[in-house]
Amino acid sequence: MDQANREEVNTIFRQNINDFQTVDILVNVAGIISAKPFSDLSPEEWDQTIQTNLTGPFNTVKAIWEHFKNNKGGRTFFYAYLNEQNSFR
Repeated sequence: MDQANREEVNTIFRQNINDFQTVDILVNVAGIISAKPFSDLSPEEWDQTIQTNLTGPFNTVKAIWEHFKNNKGGRTFFYAYLNEQNSFR
């Protein structure tokens, strides 16, 4: 699933709710970082980082929010592992 694709996320969540009747937990496990110094980062690489690290998690939470609200609860967990890099080389 491409978390940055809002329609794809919404479709998958609707299908899961239809199949399982409820969703109690959302676990977001995504994160990228470039090993390049900031000065060498292209706009496309920056956009991909934002899409993966921010837009994707936003889309998944937004897709399940009403379901959690209507069921009076739900849990969301975010995990991202990013290796520490020195961007000022």
